[in-house]
This record gives sequence, C-alpha cells and structure tokens, in this order.
Amino acid sequence: MDALEELTGHAEKVLQLLNLPYRKVLLCTGDMGFGSTKTYDLEVWLPAQNTYREISSLFQHG
Repeated sequence: MDALEELTGHAEKVLQLLNLPYRKVLLCTGDMGFGSTKTYDLEVWLPAQNTYREISSLFQHG
C-alpha cells in the first residue's frame, strides 16, 4: 500500500469512528493541482445544507 492510500485510510477511519456520512472522490486530472499525480477529496454530508462539502484533500506528487 502506498503512502497516499494509507493516509486516506486513516482519514476515513476517523470519519467512521465519528459516525459521519462521507464520500471519497477521486479527482480527474483537470481538477488536480499542478504536480499532483493522484488526488482524493473527502467530503462530509451536511444535512442543514443538503449537500456534501469537502473537508480534506489528499494528494500524491509525482
């Protein structure tokens, strides 16, 4: 397992322990920052806003 997958797994575990509904989004290259080879956004469901909001962005430089 590479570092990005491990770090993402740790962040997901925290959200699971907090019982927060979330989703992991793998970004396409057009949405990634310069130099990133892979990026995940973690988004948490906010019922008051009836939408998911990004709370974290994890990326790998290549």
